[in-house]
Amino acid sequence: MRLFCFWTGNNQMSYNRSICLKSIAQNCQVKFHLITPLTLSEWVVEPLHPTYPYLSLTHKADYLRCYFMHFHGGGYTDIKLTFDDWRIYFKKLYCSKSIYMCGYAEKSPKDIASHDQNIISSYSNLPGMGKFIFKPVSPITSEWYSQVTNKLDILSELLSRYPGTYHPRAIYGGVHTRNPIYKLRYKYSKYPLKWNDLLGSILHPIAYRYRSNIILDMCYVNTAKYL
Repeated sequence: MRLFCFWTGNNQMSYNRSICLKSIAQNCQVKFHLITPLTLSEWVVEPLHPTYPYLSLTHKADYLRCYFMHFHGGGYTDIKLTFDDWRIYFKKLYCSKSIYMCGYAEKSPKDIASHDQNIISSYSNLPGMGKFIFKPVSPITSEWYSQVTNKLDILSELLSRYPGTYHPRAIYGGVHTRNPIYKLRYKYSKYPLKWNDLLGSILHPIAYRYRSNIILDMCYVNTAKYL
């Protein structure tokens, strides 16, 4: 039983984030790993996608949670204040061979990264992206990893020409564009990935097909980013 968080940049973590990270490590009751650029190589099973250096820090984290859930399995959580005992969730995941994922349910159709009305209307049966546990190399993670890889293959040339390295959230779409400081920068950005392109846009439709193999018994993710 192990739990992962990702810090994909070389920038220093803020004080508030550090407090949240400490809350996870102290309360999770399983082996906890913060993956950073200095430790990432220790976990690489097969080479990371060639476009990885061109991704924004946000998309690097999205890519890594897919990579780790597929090859290593275990838990993932955003760096938010938490008091969860993850042993409970791991026990629920491994209660049945047919269960591949344990997570929490989305609360609103607006949270679903899909235009398919069948998927949107099933929001309460679909997992949120803020924390979850997967069995490794499951049908869900296999499809997720394959689709992420295919998307990055297709966008490889564009990503090398227009990398997302000028800002951690160098992406179009998403709440970050409400910030007037960055709005113009995002407006003219040619970075080709949207906010949910490597995460919800891929994982929600897959989870919809495998919803009978998912349990959503986790507490809803803490909506406060830090404290």
